[in-house]
Amino acid sequence: MSPRFARLLAAPIAVLALVAGAAAAAPAASASITPACVWQSLYLLDGWQSAQSDWNTGDPAYCVDDGVVYLSGSLKNPANGNAEFAVLPPQALPTSNLFLDVYTYGGTVGQLTIDSDGAMFATGGSAAKYTSLAGISFPVAGAKLSPMLLLEGWVSAQNLYGTGDPSYADINHIIYWTGSIRNPLDTGNTWDWGFDAAPPPDRCMDTFVYTYDGNVGELENWPPSLPNQDKPQSVYETTVGTTWHTLFTSLAGISYPESGQAAWQPLALQPGWSADNPYPPYCTSGDTPSYWVQDHVVYLSGEVAQNGTGGFFATLPAAARPQHDLWLMTLGGYLHISPNGNMYSSSGSISLGNISYQASS
Repeated sequence: MSPRFARLLAAPIAVLALVAGAAAAAPAASASITPACVWQSLYLLDGWQSAQSDWNTGDPAYCVDDGVVYLSGSLKNPANGNAEFAVLPPQALPTSNLFLDVYTYGGTVGQLTIDSDGAMFATGGSAAKYTSLAGISFPVAGAKLSPMLLLEGWVSAQNLYGTGDPSYADINHIIYWTGSIRNPLDTGNTWDWGFDAAPPPDRCMDTFVYTYDGNVGELENWPPSLPNQDKPQSVYETTVGTTWHTLFTSLAGISYPESGQAAWQPLALQPGWSADNPYPPYCTSGDTPSYWVQDHVVYLSGEVAQNGTGGFFATLPAAARPQHDLWLMTLGGYLHISPNGNMYSSSGSISLGNISYQASS
């Protein structure tokens, strides 16, 4: 078990979490940005409604930009009705069935499922009280996909769950993963080298992934240029004491700039915060907390840590600030980004890898 995944399981629900009685954040000034894609409202079903008025997160919406679908906003279901909350239109369908872990009320982990026909479902955690759609993106149906090389007993789970084979799309030098894997030959090891995905990132990326029955797994993607790197660039680590990942691991929702494409800018951390480097010497420089903005999309990378329980750790510049409050699940806890650019962690250590969002979110 990696130390970072242990923190995910042990992370307390801090005061930053959405809880009953908390005051909704007022909109704050941010840069005037012409959005790269036009947001379209999701038509909500079966008692689901926007949670914008409660938490200033924006209404549930989607947009399509250059072959990529982006989601934004939040929703709730006071009637606690059907899990299906909306249907995406034909122009915004995914390449296959998607299974994703998302932030839900109180900092709990819920699940978002998007079928290939556009049907959208929110389940698990405290989804009916609050489900965040912030930071979710995926290639649109018809995108050109390239296969991943599977290793050491790993096979595609497409035939079981309709997720498509393990693949990636390269869209404007941003890499988007899709598909799913399983390992029927696994012996219960806590560390599994699963597949060799290309092109690689230029920074260490550590993120959570959806595994069998809504469990949370950890995925690590290391650049091949790192010292002592004698394994494939992409690795997968199991959840604590289980082999859920061997039954099913979703690769949907993973995206990052291709190596050499991002002009990363360091975040100025608050006193008491520093870059977390749990795997020396592999990620000595690659874990520097940073941001990059391309075509109105903000990308984050690196790790942040303190000897404490979390809180305010950095402020994004105007060009990287969202239009609403964003609540995003990360490895180690969760991240809250406010419209004034302030960034808050729910725990003393979180990963910023695999986090991106439209600045107009």
